[in-house]
Amino acid sequence: MCTKTNPRNFRVVISFASVTLLVESATFQQQKIK
Repeated sequence: MCTKTNPRNFRVVISFASVTLLVESATFQQQKIK
């Protein structure tokens, strides 16, 4: 993995992190309801 701060790369990482957070929160909510 390149440690160079690429604007495009950074955006991809941020979007990936946000998506992961969304999925994690969604699964957490589902587990809470069960």
